[in-house]
Amino acid sequence: MDYLKPMRAFVPILILIATIVCSAEQAVAEVSTDSLLKVLDKTIERRVYYVGLKEGRIEEIRKETDEGYMTASERYALNRRLFEEYRSFSFDSAHHYVRLNIDLARRMGDRVKQAESMIDMSYTLLGGGLFLEAVHQLQEVDSLRNASSEELPVPLLVQYYSCREQTCLHMSRYTEGSSYSRGYDEAGLRYVDTLRSILPPDSGDKIALSRIYARDENRWRARGMLEELLAGTSFGTHEYAIIAATLYRACPEDMPQRVNYLILSALSDIYCAVKENESLRDLALVMYERGDITRAYNYSAVSMEDANFYNARLRRMEIAKIQPIIERANTMQIERQGKRLALLSTLLGVLAIILILAIVVIMRQVKALGKARRETLDSNEQLARLNSSLRESNMIKEQYIGQFMNLCSTYVNKLDRYREMVNSRIAGAKWEELRTMTASTDIIDREIRSFYDTFDRAFIDIYPDFVEQVNSLLRPEERIVLKKNELLNNELRIFALIRLGIHDSAGIATFLRYSANTVYTYRTKIRNKAIDKHSFEEQLVRMGL
Repeated sequence: MDYLKPMRAFVPILILIATIVCSAEQAVAEVSTDSLLKVLDKTIERRVYYVGLKEGRIEEIRKETDEGYMTASERYALNRRLFEEYRSFSFDSAHHYVRLNIDLARRMGDRVKQAESMIDMSYTLLGGGLFLEAVHQLQEVDSLRNASSEELPVPLLVQYYSCREQTCLHMSRYTEGSSYSRGYDEAGLRYVDTLRSILPPDSGDKIALSRIYARDENRWRARGMLEELLAGTSFGTHEYAIIAATLYRACPEDMPQRVNYLILSALSDIYCAVKENESLRDLALVMYERGDITRAYNYSAVSMEDANFYNARLRRMEIAKIQPIIERANTMQIERQGKRLALLSTLLGVLAIILILAIVVIMRQVKALGKARRETLDSNEQLARLNSSLRESNMIKEQYIGQFMNLCSTYVNKLDRYREMVNSRIAGAKWEELRTMTASTDIIDREIRSFYDTFDRAFIDIYPDFVEQVNSLLRPEERIVLKKNELLNNELRIFALIRLGIHDSAGIATFLRYSANTVYTYRTKIRNKAIDKHSFEEQLVRMGL
């Protein structure tokens, strides 16, 4: 159960997070920002673990593609599941699967699925910073809507107008500082008004609602709605991260707990392995403004790493605006620390001189303890040899276990295949063929040869010089010469088991499927060739210690 160890180590953090998310408003007010930042720092250190979980989920979905024939609708649904996993994780992969769905929807002639895929593509292109291409996809959706008298379903229209609003928001940020930015903001507000008109207040679309609330002129009303929405959303989801980030923007700037929402957003994004995020970048800027340069530098570096992983052009551009400033501040901080270290080094130098003088004074006492020191060194050397022997013994045990597990797994698989073969013969009433197969010993003989080969390779891997050690105990003219490609022969296998601690001839005979008489004959034969036949086996065993 070693795979549980990382989770055990992370239990205190998970408990703290659970405490935070039980009641969003109360918990955020009570938990200090410093505590949350410590949780975030530890979570960032474990982000590779969460990425591994994400990749594991994706791999499980991918395996379903190998399960046989699927209809176009089933293939579409599977592609969309993969797209949902990738949409905030990897731009290229998300783009690939949504492109497959657009083509599938067109071949199926399904207007709703086609619009859905195009909207998914627009979101993907936005995340990748391809704004013109995203707008083109939305225009394709417009053409699809105009080509039919029947309007798209309300949930799909919500996605469409949300995407329109997000496109305006992204383009406003991209053109920030120019005269075009205000125009995009106004267009985004118009789409928010449209969303408000088609989206019921009790809608389950949390992301769309959060965008409406964030644009609400009454910031306190928006904050209350968002806090209620956050309390009903599961932590560790991208939806939670989006709502928490929206709350950060909706709260007054002088609100002490405001930054906590941003930290929770970053935590949730890391927990669900979101690479297309902005909370960590915003938090880096907040840390810089607060004078926490080390965290600002670390957060901006991780944010840039995530943007590069996802291939998010806009995010890279946004981070690139602040990263040089943070890096320069970090460099200045390091330089200040360097000066302090130089001062400390000078003080340490003075202390070192004093220490040297003290050493000179006590040298006479050290000489008096020389004998005891030598005895201690001898004891340490003995301990080192014992530790080395123990390490080697542990390594061999680990290799034994690995080989045993692999061998067991192999034979279980072979037994299962044999079971399936016998079952198929029984199902087909092929009694004579089954009788012939079970009467023959070919399978057993083949498996015995395979077993010998596996044993030989495993043993030689652990004791590569075993044959040379055995030969060193034999008279020169009686030394064993193996055939080409032969690792061990019958005699050597018997003494290999003796080397492993199996001395009983009956046990060796059972293990190697020899008769007890054959084992006794082989042992006697080799002992008679030994330089000292009375202590041959004892010497062989001692060589392994």
